[in-house]
Amino acid sequence: MDIDEINRAFKQSSHLALKALIENCEHPIKEQAIFKTPEGKTLLAVGYHYGWHPLKKNDEHAVKLLQQAYDKHYSHAILSLGGAYFLGWNGLTKDIAKANELYREAAELNNPAAIAMLGQIEQFGLEDKSPNLYKAVALFQKSAELGNGIGKMKLGYAYLLGWGGITANPKRATKLFEESASMGCAYGKVALGEAFFNGWGELDKNEQIAVDLFKEAADLGELLGQAKLGQAYFHGWGGITTNAEKALALLKEPTKYGINIAAEEFAKLKSMIN
Repeated sequence: MDIDEINRAFKQSSHLALKALIENCEHPIKEQAIFKTPEGKTLLAVGYHYGWHPLKKNDEHAVKLLQQAYDKHYSHAILSLGGAYFLGWNGLTKDIAKANELYREAAELNNPAAIAMLGQIEQFGLEDKSPNLYKAVALFQKSAELGNGIGKMKLGYAYLLGWGGITANPKRATKLFEESASMGCAYGKVALGEAFFNGWGELDKNEQIAVDLFKEAADLGELLGQAKLGQAYFHGWGGITTNAEKALALLKEPTKYGINIAAEEFAKLKSMIN
């Protein structure tokens, strides 16, 4: 592993590549000098947040590592710290304004994922702003052009729904979802799973492929992937045997972080069991 590999994986928002870098370490992590660098500390922080083997989930330690890398002005640490504030990782109070401030700081350093997150601010009209889909799409396009999986995924939804002056083109949308997923971006895997589940574009509806993609995203620690896989176990999608215990376990974390579909399904399951 070297710093270029870490930077490449972060630039693409490739959860799969980042996870592999940690899992495939040849020597104990504490013995490797690379983990003393801002790049290595940010990689470790992400690994601790998701609990990627051999690390145990530890948000408090993750935040400390991100703050150390932030002090070195490493853009991917700034972005990840923004994500920590956005969700309210353990050890931090959820603070959307602080998160958006950090996203802007990282975007000023031309961080492609941060640029996509600025697009999300425009999309939803956060910080008491009115939504501006034209600005959102422009930012998603810039992020995608820089080779980022989140940007490609978000631009895919713009093509799916016809946002911001773009003519709706479901075929182009699913192509972007495929590109994002193939890069190892967990968000792209969820979007592509949704595309197969609903039969968007020229894709044939296929619940089994959809569930497989949701599982891949869930295994990478992505909250929406966990929520969708929880739904699969609740409803028996894709031939899965219904399993309320597994569904509850998968829905618990996304519910904690405010993923609406998870919270709704979690409440239904709890009421059925009780």
